[in-house]
Amino acid sequence: MKRDMELIREIMLQLEVWPMEMGDAISMTPEAMQAEIPDRDLAEINHHMDLIRSAGFIDTGGAGSSGPMFGFIFMGLTMSGHDFLDSVRSPEVWRRTKAGAEKVGGVGLSVIVEMAKAYGKQVITEKLGITLG
Repeated sequence: MKRDMELIREIMLQLEVWPMEMGDAISMTPEAMQAEIPDRDLAEINHHMDLIRSAGFIDTGGAGSSGPMFGFIFMGLTMSGHDFLDSVRSPEVWRRTKAGAEKVGGVGLSVIVEMAKAYGKQVITEKLGITLG
């Protein structure tokens, strides 16, 4: 199955706002996520949830995936997960990032984040008239 950065972004945005109390640990299943993103296939969501876990974007309390289609323990986003979302949150920055990645034929996750940061700085310059180093 091909990695879909749009779906990773969608899942991460949903995880960020998932209702939890401090210190909670919940079982996050593909079915629960599909309820939030109903236009996506369950197997596709499961695969991308596993990619998010393996990228270190979520805190699983040290627990890995329970097996195919069972999901994972979710305790919140990690610092890397928050950094990823902060880089791709803006629809304008995300649009530019996707377009840039398509121009070069696709790029890896770390390059996507760096591109999003660069486009974010570009948007800041355009809107605020300041240049960030």
